Amino acid sequence: MNEHGARVVLSDVICEFLEVAIHLILFVRGIYPPELFESTQKYGCPIRTARHPGLTSYIQQIIRSIKAELQKGTIHRICIVTLDSTGQALDRFVFEMSMLQAFEGKVLSSALAQLDQDQDVAMNNVAAPNSKNSRVASMDEKGKSKATDYQNDDQANYHADIDDPEMGEEGDDEEEDGEEALLLRRALAHGKYRRQRQQQHQQQQQQQQPYRPQEHGEVRFESLITFTTNVEALLRAILLKISICDSYLKPVVEDASFTVVIEMKNAGVGPDAKPEFPWTPICDSVPGERSKLSTIPGKSSPQRRIIPVKTISFADIQLELFIEQLKS
Repeated sequence: MNEHGARVVLSDVICEFLEVAIHLILFVRGIYPPELFESTQKYGCPIRTARHPGLTSYIQQIIRSIKAELQKGTIHRICIVTLDSTGQALDRFVFEMSMLQAFEGKVLSSALAQLDQDQDVAMNNVAAPNSKNSRVASMDEKGKSKATDYQNDDQANYHADIDDPEMGEEGDDEEEDGEEALLLRRALAHGKYRRQRQQQHQQQQQQQQPYRPQEHGEVRFESLITFTTNVEALLRAILLKISICDSYLKPVVEDASFTVVIEMKNAGVGPDAKPEFPWTPICDSVPGERSKLSTIPGKSSPQRRIIPVKTISFADIQLELFIEQLKS
């Protein structure tokens, strides 16, 4: 069980979530009698999990195969397909994973450089005390507005910076220096405060050792991530969406069943097949088999109704769940 703040393997988090999601989908869609499931909790969300040893073992074998392919970076989509008594697909719960663009350091540097430049311009517009332009500066309502914003943003921090010896003398000198000097000192304090926050952010990022994709653009699912309450909340949100999906889906027919389809990024042999748990390739030339696929909406395929469910992003990946309902 994941603990908040623990360093966990990304593929373990994904597979643990998928296992729970499959159990919940089977319950919500009514593939098996409700008496076959028991109440439990995951990510702070009430769920139902199957308690039949055969079904539980079958789902665990599926998850083990998925984990092996995740670590190789070969999976595009994972589909839980509801089938009627003839083997035709009724609907599909599609989990699609894609890589988010890594945040480049040069983008951050460019943005901070622009902020520095903007602040230099702002400080140059504030006249120094006892200068010829002091009256013009005091009449600059735009400059006053900026200084007021700086003060109201975080008064405690700004006041601490203003009282710093590096910022000049303190105390009653503010009244003697005049309003222009106060504006200048507050602008300088804002700049120092922002630089301190920048340094704190960089140190925090270094301590967390954030995940970055490989150079060839594949997600490294074997990488370590920090399991936080935010990640837990994102996964919980998807489970809550799944738990109410029966309200906008048609009831399943009698003798319905399910299958799990893994759609690979590239054509190949598919998941490693084991004698006790083989994977069967889907032949898209067969109409009944084609209906199980979400990526080949062939001309002869039934119309599909796409229902977006939830999209979350964490650890440089985007996990999207949508439902494809076939119209009979």
